[in-house]
Amino acid sequence: MANFLEQLVAEWYEHQGYFVRRNVQVGKRTKGGYEGELWSTPNLESSR
Repeated sequence: MANFLEQLVAEWYEHQGYFVRRNVQVGKRTKGGYEGELWSTPNLESSR
């Protein structure tokens, strides 16, 4: 679950025309699951 500031930043990037990925899981464990997650990652390479 994201906090208010993370949600606000993601919405601002979307408003600016960027594609924002949310809940990206990172660090796959050998016994299943993940080490953590990146809540919002804007694709800054996209054309505007």
